[in-house]
Amino acid sequence: MNKYEESYKNISTYKNLLNMCGKSMMELKELVEKETPKMVIIAKYSGTYIPPKCSVCGNSILNYGQHYCEDCGHKLDYPNEDENQMRLL
Repeated sequence: MNKYEESYKNISTYKNLLNMCGKSMMELKELVEKETPKMVIIAKYSGTYIPPKCSVCGNSILNYGQHYCEDCGHKLDYPNEDENQMRLL
């Protein structure tokens, strides 16, 4: 193998490594985003209980306080009653 072929092989290997790292970084970004708690959406109380909704996919959260959305898998966050953090519909 001459020096040009060897350089080409090294560049190809480096390019493949960059592609793999890029894919890994995208996967890592998706995982970090999914594990970052998203505030649930809580409707104004109108006499009938309305379950909170996932702010990512809109799925109803039937078990108040559950940690992950059953539909999209995002981590959920709930407002403190003392603070005015509620996102109202």
